[in-house]
Amino acid sequence: MKRLFVTLFLVFSSAAVFGQGYYGQGVRLLNFSFGVENVVRPSGFRSKIPPLVAEFEYGLSSKISLAGYIGYSSAKYDYHNNIAGTNYHYRWNSSHLVLGLKGAYHLGEWIGTQDYIDPYVGLMVGNNIVSVNREQLAGGENLGPMLDPMPSSHLMVGAFFGARYFVNNKTAIFGEFGYTTSVLKLGLSMKI
Repeated sequence: MKRLFVTLFLVFSSAAVFGQGYYGQGVRLLNFSFGVENVVRPSGFRSKIPPLVAEFEYGLSSKISLAGYIGYSSAKYDYHNNIAGTNYHYRWNSSHLVLGLKGAYHLGEWIGTQDYIDPYVGLMVGNNIVSVNREQLAGGENLGPMLDPMPSSHLMVGAFFGARYFVNNKTAIFGEFGYTTSVLKLGLSMKI
């Protein structure tokens, strides 16, 4: 227990000394993250590549930022059937490219943590560009089963909240929870 208190003390005291916070207007950040639970994959599909995201974020003011967003993930769906003693195995592979825009409201000034922790909430709007292909992995004649409904590209809108911890004046780690490309994103931010 003593070790936990010492560790927490060192983390928070180093944040006060070394952390440089968000600082708003004119700040430019590159954010890279990976998602834990893929929300853009079609129902019934399993993730092959988890959501990988890159963002360019620009501080419009000390409280508001805007970010361009690009994310990628892939998933698969397997279908097995036995017809007249012949096993058929089909696989659908889907790729998802999400292009979007995020707006965030930064709460650090309001709660007094702007020097080292940047909590924020926001909205995202984007286009989930879906590509699907089917391959036959086993069986005789290609029976050509189709998915119903077939996954397709669509507009997506989501909300999120998160926090960024600045480990020094150029680098931060962050976590974000909400409905974007994944339920939970973990990542790294770099001031440029």
